[in-house]
Amino acid sequence: MDKLPQYLNPECGYVFNTNNSPFNAVCEFENLGKANYHKHMGFRVHDNNRSVQFQNLITEYGEISWEEFKAIKWDQQVPANHIFIQSMKNAFNLDASLYPDIADGIDILHRWDYNMGPENMQAAFAYATTQKIMQKTGKRSQAVEEGLFVEDSLWVEAIRKTKEEFMLHFNKLEIPLGEVQTFTRSGKTVGLGGIADVLAAAASEWDAEAGTMNCKGGDTYVQLVKFSKEGLPYIESLMAGGNSDRLESPHYNDQMDLLAGHQTKKMTLNKEEVLKTAVQIYHPQ
Repeated sequence: MDKLPQYLNPECGYVFNTNNSPFNAVCEFENLGKANYHKHMGFRVHDNNRSVQFQNLITEYGEISWEEFKAIKWDQQVPANHIFIQSMKNAFNLDASLYPDIADGIDILHRWDYNMGPENMQAAFAYATTQKIMQKTGKRSQAVEEGLFVEDSLWVEAIRKTKEEFMLHFNKLEIPLGEVQTFTRSGKTVGLGGIADVLAAAASEWDAEAGTMNCKGGDTYVQLVKFSKEGLPYIESLMAGGNSDRLESPHYNDQMDLLAGHQTKKMTLNKEEVLKTAVQIYHPQ
């Protein structure tokens, strides 16, 4: 155990991980040095959009309130200070006068603030365009680690194709992301923001033929816990669809609205409270 990277009660008061490097898990001055651990141990060495954005947000606070804690969890901003967005600067800075047929598409990328909230009007176009670059380069997770450094011509081609697709399906280029990106479970559909690599994640692929982004992944089980020195912890939770995998259950899709609204429900480890509110109490045979 003593050969593994470990953190014990860091002075800054938090430890975090978003599937990023363990050598970036606390405030900068307390992080372990990766040079002290052999690379053959296989640790991740890269950050991602979530780890960078978490640091952006956590450094804004001294002591953090419960509501601020939840706001961080539900954040859907792609950080401008990470390689993923930085590598796309040539796309965002294209000279629209050189490409008059897609000047409106280029303008959308110019105005996008890198937010993936469901109400964002530029995110759907930007995401569908970026996915084409990922497909062209074969980069998925590598895009987050290494960026999407490609020549302007590929961006021009991708913007032109996305414009064609959006005009076909929507007759416009700007549409709220939550109207395009949806999550469906047993006949119930909700609109979602996010991409796979934001703190409130949603994973989808732009379907150019259908004009949709159907979420197939993202947040699954969410649990927020507040501990005290006495008594049981205070807990809020969420299961992205519902607690049941049985289609006939009322709990198969009854938490989807909570997910779409970035809300959680209170839960308890108090047995008396559980029994008091139980719909059914039985003993397995």
